[in-house]
Amino acid sequence: ERERAREREREIAAHPPPGLPSAAWQDGRLSNMDNALFDPPEVSLAAGKVFQGGNWQHLHYLLRDSVTSGEQVMYVGDHMFSDVIRGKRSLGWRTVLVVPELAHEVDASLQQTTRSRRIAELRELCDELDEWVDRLSLMLSACDSENPACSLVPRRQHIAEELAKATGELAAVKEAFGAELRAYHKPFHPVWGQMFKVGYQNSRFAQQVQSYACLYTSKVSNLGLVSPEMNYRTQKDLMPHDQLEDTPLRRMLKARGNIIIESFSTGPLGGAGAGSSGGAAGAAG
Repeated sequence: ERERAREREREIAAHPPPGLPSAAWQDGRLSNMDNALFDPPEVSLAAGKVFQGGNWQHLHYLLRDSVTSGEQVMYVGDHMFSDVIRGKRSLGWRTVLVVPELAHEVDASLQQTTRSRRIAELRELCDELDEWVDRLSLMLSACDSENPACSLVPRRQHIAEELAKATGELAAVKEAFGAELRAYHKPFHPVWGQMFKVGYQNSRFAQQVQSYACLYTSKVSNLGLVSPEMNYRTQKDLMPHDQLEDTPLRRMLKARGNIIIESFSTGPLGGAGAGSSGGAAGAAG
């Protein structure tokens, strides 16, 4: 069997596949993993050699003296399922995903910083108008209740007009937000947009990258730009409740609390409420 393997190597060396340098076979730098079953690891893993074929069992057999678990192996590939997900799930390997499009994604993102800030502003404005519409809707519901002692009943017409105005402003801001978001995605790809985002959220591909790739980069040669002793540390994972101060819900709760406090002195629809709607209208314009 060993002789047959050697014979196959001699045949390939004499007639290498298209695009494969024959010198790689002739000087022994490239060899099939079949020989790993016969050659000792110090021969198969000699410095400067390149291997092809085989499977994970061959690899673990070769590394048996230095690798005791899958997490000691770093596997680099450019296919999400066959290279990264399977290696991570089944074998526990450390994985590096090569995403060639990443360089363009980063460049396009850096060129869109101004529009990105504009999108964030419109998103915040949408949240504020949503809060104002919600408050007005609650007031209108209170007016329509059967309680005749409700202090808002005399002002029902004014509340309804304010609600219609705020609803129109919200629709206009949402339309502007959608247009800005579409314009933001177009430089990434004219059809699919940003690879790692769908609208305002992470794409399915981005979720898989976060879940299964220990590292990801645009090309494997980027690893040569840092020391082999480099420690790659993960960033802190944040859930919504870890970011309460920066979330729309937190801003809404703060705004509602301020409005309730001011309402004790200005009335149920005093200057604070009208000012919020007017400010939103001005920003939308």
